[in-house]
Amino acid sequence: MRNFKLGFAGLLIIVFGWIYWKNKEFFDQTEDIVLLQMNYTTPQLPYWTFFLVLFVLGFLVAWFFSLIYRMKLKKNIKTMNRTIESQKEKISELESELELMQGGLSGGGMSSSSEESYDEPLSNKEIVYTREGKADEES
Repeated sequence: MRNFKLGFAGLLIIVFGWIYWKNKEFFDQTEDIVLLQMNYTTPQLPYWTFFLVLFVLGFLVAWFFSLIYRMKLKKNIKTMNRTIESQKEKISELESELELMQGGLSGGGMSSSSEESYDEPLSNKEIVYTREGKADEES
């Protein structure tokens, strides 16, 4: 992206230089401007200075509006990062609760030799649920 910006800026300078070169007689003419119908007039300035000033002012206005947009985006990013952090904290709390519950189930009240341990992975077994709600295991 940086190379694109540099290339675009170089292309812009070349185009503006070419326009100036082709219209050099016009841009080198001088003019004075009366500001806000007051008695103050600018010194004799060539036209190219007026075009340059207007171009820079346009650039600054565009930059200002993009600055406002970027500030809004930064605010949104900060809000989203805070939300992510709070959700991570909630996930860690829920995981610790889950570990406590799993530890209580495997070590506590239900100690039957026919039931499986919850710590055992189910990757090799296929569980089929029937209408009665019971689970049948197939290997």
